[in-house]
Amino acid sequence: MAVKTITVTVEAYQALSRAKQAHESFSDTVRRLAERSVPLTDFAGAWADVPERQLDEIEQFLEKSGQLGWNRLKRRTHRKRST
Repeated sequence: MAVKTITVTVEAYQALSRAKQAHESFSDTVRRLAERSVPLTDFAGAWADVPERQLDEIEQFLEKSGQLGWNRLKRRTHRKRST
């Protein structure tokens, strides 16, 4: 079987390792996670407890930022909550 080598951050490796089940190889885990799909309705109400002011701040931040990765957004909102 042909293989490919990829490089991931330590954080990505740790997340993958946590998601890996005992009987799985890392390839099996990547395949399982990549193939699953989550219905959009599963996210309905996910932001219901976020205060309106904070939602406005996030929206303004996203508008200013253009493209923004999820991890960058998490760092930004976490920093606002901590200060």
